[in-house]
Amino acid sequence: MTENDDKGQHERNLDTVRRWYHNHSEEYNEARRQRYADDDDIREKAKERARSYRARRRNGTELISEPMYRFVNKNGPCAYGEGLKIHVYTTGHIAQVIGSTPQMLRNWELKGWIPDSIFPDKHRLYTDEQVGLIIGLSEYMVFYRKSPKAYKAGLLTLVTNIKEQWNKIYANHL
Repeated sequence: MTENDDKGQHERNLDTVRRWYHNHSEEYNEARRQRYADDDDIREKAKERARSYRARRRNGTELISEPMYRFVNKNGPCAYGEGLKIHVYTTGHIAQVIGSTPQMLRNWELKGWIPDSIFPDKHRLYTDEQVGLIIGLSEYMVFYRKSPKAYKAGLLTLVTNIKEQWNKIYANHL
């Protein structure tokens, strides 16, 4: 077997695991929570991983994460592997890019400056194009903070344009 065949097999194995997890996530997570509740060693290991993660975040160590994808079809988000695969980003990733916090993005969503996420997950996920709109809004906000009254009309226009483009972006993926 060549190196490319090994990579292809590895991708197929990952795809199989992801599909299994998508179909069995509730029972898997329930069993994991039960083990956490029952086993002191598992609970301590989980707490240690969390402490280590927070320490890396505090120290600014780059956290490498696997790209996230979701699938969409003409009816909207769909099951794993059944539609068009699109790259998505979490609020944490976007906040890192714009040099802010995830809470600020959630506040923008609550204020109506950016629409709700199109994916039904418990996490907010955004497509590449939506990230571009959010970055544009964050760049504008730098100027808006300097003189709020002078830039308020421009901000309202920008927010209106973002809302119009938001669903068009999603429709273009279908």
